[in-house]
Amino acid sequence: MLPAAVEAQAFPLMRGVLEGTQPGTVWSSGESALVVARFGFMQWLGECDDDAFFDDIAARLQRGDPALPGYLLWYDPPPRWMAWCRERTLRERERVRWRFEAPPERGIAMDRGLRVEGWSPALLPAIEAFGMFPMRFWNSLDDLLEHGAGMAIVDEQERVIAAAYAAGIGAGQGEIDIAVAPDHRGQGLGFLVGRELIRAFEERGILPAWDCFASNEASMRLAARLGFQPARRYVMVSFNVPLDIA
Repeated sequence: MLPAAVEAQAFPLMRGVLEGTQPGTVWSSGESALVVARFGFMQWLGECDDDAFFDDIAARLQRGDPALPGYLLWYDPPPRWMAWCRERTLRERERVRWRFEAPPERGIAMDRGLRVEGWSPALLPAIEAFGMFPMRFWNSLDDLLEHGAGMAIVDEQERVIAAAYAAGIGAGQGEIDIAVAPDHRGQGLGFLVGRELIRAFEERGILPAWDCFASNEASMRLAARLGFQPARRYVMVSFNVPLDIA
């Protein structure tokens, strides 16, 4: 078991893996660990001073491993790992971590003919037809609804046109994922479905969390409108495994 101070460094999705509520793999040694979610997001926790452990993980990343997805997105590698990544010229992108400050405004109404609906087994086929696949991060819809929540906006033809859910839940925080159908963007639906998810979080005592690429201006604007404030910027490194080290 990792010390509480080390676990506290983890993003919500990583905490979900550590807590056993979301699928993934953990390699650990002493007070260090690499946590990898099933869809490929990962984070190093603790120090990097165990050379044998460092070399073991580096070898897994270079040659591949059955427990690793084929594409990895590494949250905020610590300096020793960042140097390792830069030696291999891996892709770097800046992301922004947000802090929830205040509930979003309540006065915006939804167009007639649309309704908000909580996620359910009956709604899941429409959610997947819409193009959102929550089972990337969860073992089942039951697990998602037990530990988190999901909301959707449905039109008169029973099509999901906007959806939001907890992609990661850990240590009382819920990482929000929102999508809107391309032909319905610019209508405020991302805000409306996000607001409803935050309400569902509030009812369950879950603190909303937000994280996005700094280049995603639409996500940055939506985060601010939903009551978040930027907390810090960091680097995400992404790459295929096994690495092409020729």
